Amino acid sequence: MNRQRLFENLFGKIMGMIFKGQSKKVVKLLQNDPELVAQTKKVDAAVADYKKSLEKALKSSKDLMKKRGLS
Repeated sequence: MNRQRLFENLFGKIMGMIFKGQSKKVVKLLQNDPELVAQTKKVDAAVADYKKSLEKALKSSKDLMKKRGLS
């Protein structure tokens, strides 16, 4: 397996864990590198903001559909 593919697989697994809400596990795995820990926490916060925004947008969309009598 080449180096690029290995990096992509590792990065994909880390990001998957973060998106599943397992950032604490990722931080424990990466605790020897403070920069990666800081970036992981930033990504975790961004994912949380994204989920809130998505929920707000879905609610807004449902409300709009009700107002127009489409649901």
